[in-house]
Formats: sequence, C-alpha cells, structure tokens
Amino acid sequence: MKTQEAIHILKEQGHKYTDKRKDMINIFIQEDKYINAKHVQQLMNEN
Repeated sequence: MKTQEAIHILKEQGHKYTDKRKDMINIFIQEDKYINAKHVQQLMNEN
C-alpha cells in the first residue's frame, strides 16, 4: 500500500490528515513487518 492510499482510507473513515499520521504510515510501509508501539515511537522521535 502506498502512503496516499492509506491517507485516503483514513479520510474515508472520518479521520483527519496530520503530519504525524503520515509519518506513522511511512514507518509501517518502510518496515513491512511487525513492529511494536515502542519501536514506532522511537522511530517517530528520531524524525
């Protein structure tokens, strides 16, 4: 899935677009494997 597809799905579900959500989507796309919340938070704090 691409970032824009995921953002479109979020908007369809009534969620707002934010830069943090975009960053989180990109993390999930790049990792392409299971990662826990702590690891996601660490990656987001690096940016």
